[in-house]
Amino acid sequence: MYVIAGLLVIAMNIANLPNALQLIVTCAFTGQAASGAFLGSSVLLAMRMGVSNGIFSNEAGLGSLAIAASSAKTNSPARQGMFAISGVFIATIIVCSITGLALAVTDVLGQQTADGRLLTGSKLAMAAFGSVYPILRYVVLSGLILFAFTTALAWAYYGEKCFEYFTGEKFVQYYRGLFIIMLIVGAVLELPLVWAISQIANGLMIIPNLISILFLSSIVVQETNSYVRQHI
Repeated sequence: MYVIAGLLVIAMNIANLPNALQLIVTCAFTGQAASGAFLGSSVLLAMRMGVSNGIFSNEAGLGSLAIAASSAKTNSPARQGMFAISGVFIATIIVCSITGLALAVTDVLGQQTADGRLLTGSKLAMAAFGSVYPILRYVVLSGLILFAFTTALAWAYYGEKCFEYFTGEKFVQYYRGLFIIMLIVGAVLELPLVWAISQIANGLMIIPNLISILFLSSIVVQETNSYVRQHI
């Protein structure tokens, strides 16, 4: 639903697509953030925000997706790995690109709320989709609810498996209680603080995972080459 709605928004403003692409490229390489998009005045900060938000989008490099992939029933780890990384392509290249183009072609960047604040995040996306057909705002809202709920479920599972590995199954119930409490805490904290804590947590996960990837890279190459020779 979200992808179809986003493509509809772009199609209805197709005449603005060349200018939208130019705006995206200009902002990316000049370091001047478009009003209402991410805040930053340098290419370095823009890159940092891009990488950080990209990780939130697809979890690439975190090692979290491997927890779900490892529980799959398959006779080929390479096949499951290729299936898993397709999610990175869908989440970032397809969904995020559609969202970015929808924002750029509808001229909502720089709009302000009633109290004079710039529209950002979900409110900005809802304004972009709603500028074509008001009902599309609810597609964005529904997508946010489903994305957030399923993300909470997935991370509850990831954390539970890690906690179980270190403490055993008998203590998992305590983790579940703590997770529910943290959901409530996260819902009432100021959003910038939540993002900051999440970025720190992601960074702490990336460090050991990337080290592990370096040590396992030869096995990954071996398994991938074997799968490619047999099936492609």
